Amino acid sequence: MTGSKIVFAHHWRLINDWLENYATLSHDRVASLKGIIMYKEGFTYHIKDDFFINAKKHELDKGLMSNKEGGNFRPTYYAIKDSTTDLLWVIPLSLKVEKYQNIYNGKVEKHGSCDTIVMGEYDGVKAAFLLQNMFPIKEEYIDHIHTRNGNPVPVKEITKLEINQKIKKLKQLFNRGIKPVFTEFSRLEQLMLHENQLLKEQPTISNRTKLKPLKNRIAEKKEQAAQINANREKPDKPQKSKAEER
Repeated sequence: MTGSKIVFAHHWRLINDWLENYATLSHDRVASLKGIIMYKEGFTYHIKDDFFINAKKHELDKGLMSNKEGGNFRPTYYAIKDSTTDLLWVIPLSLKVEKYQNIYNGKVEKHGSCDTIVMGEYDGVKAAFLLQNMFPIKEEYIDHIHTRNGNPVPVKEITKLEINQKIKKLKQLFNRGIKPVFTEFSRLEQLMLHENQLLKEQPTISNRTKLKPLKNRIAEKKEQAAQINANREKPDKPQKSKAEER
């Protein structure tokens, strides 16, 4: 009997450990199991066709660049998270350096500066970061991070710094009701926020809520196991003799 108790306790301990580990998965781990792409600052991404289909459906595709470049490959977008809305501001990259360098030079010559284009380098080649064509998306519209030989390719710090500085200037223009980009930025932002609100209002169950009953079941199983062990450890009551019963 003692041996069976030890085996039972050992098996229950293994099951219990597995259940508790499952129930306390971190958000990143849950996301990776589900195949969700988690945003990380300083990298570039490719965007799902779903976003562009949705934008066109709402007649908000003006100024958006094609989601195909060089055949069947999606263009690359540098992404910055807006702390106010939690949306990503995505900036398309272009390798048509000469074309955008001329536009950049023309604006500098005319206005003294150019806040809508950043000329930099990415993945070992010169590239233009087109803030003039940026737009907001939800994180769910990210398809995948851009990689080279399986490794994510970061944007250079000097380029990130210049982009961040110019983004601040563009935000000020947005706040003053000025439209500094070609896209329907403000209307797209409202669409993304509306989609987020609809998701919140739907009677869906979050990952945490789904895991909550599991924790309850773990507690119940523990209680049941403890009760079983307690019952097994109770000594058998001695049988009364017939003489004692009389």
